[in-house]
Amino acid sequence: MGKDNMETNKRTWEESLKVGEIAEDVFAEYMTYLGKDIVDVRYDKAWQAKDIDYLVYDDDKDMYTVEVKNDCLIGKMWVSRLRRFFIEDIQNVRINSDGFYRYCECDVLAYYDQLKELMYFIDWNELKEYINYFYYESVDKDKVEYVSGNNSAGFGVYIDKCEQWFIDNDKYFKVVDMKEVI
Repeated sequence: MGKDNMETNKRTWEESLKVGEIAEDVFAEYMTYLGKDIVDVRYDKAWQAKDIDYLVYDDDKDMYTVEVKNDCLIGKMWVSRLRRFFIEDIQNVRINSDGFYRYCECDVLAYYDQLKELMYFIDWNELKEYINYFYYESVDKDKVEYVSGNNSAGFGVYIDKCEQWFIDNDKYFKVVDMKEVI
């Protein structure tokens, strides 16, 4: 990445893909560590249309789909209550192109905090319901707010409050410190 891009946190599309691959590699290594069978479908157009990176098979051969996202910025928020997931609603605000929130069909979102080396595993459908409820219905900006990225826009989901809500409501939310396992 060029110096100018690093200083402004702006990346080209190709640079963003490389950043994303870091998280995808960490995810694949973790699944291997767990002994899971995975199928990499990142380059399959049919799965790309659904924004799905991996098919994961459990011991009993049940399959679930995973989308992996990498975030290089949330780890910079040293005060945990300010840390949030960025769930992209609009990929490019100039042309109003759909972000992954609008078309992703995965079962599990694996969201990687590259700086802290934490990977969050979240039930994608439950997260979308959480966003819809706290942004559109109950309007709780302490849980979800609409934010702009460099060239995108989406939902800022405050991690601590989201995790607590998922735990309190018996929803799937898991945090793995990758420094401890791979």
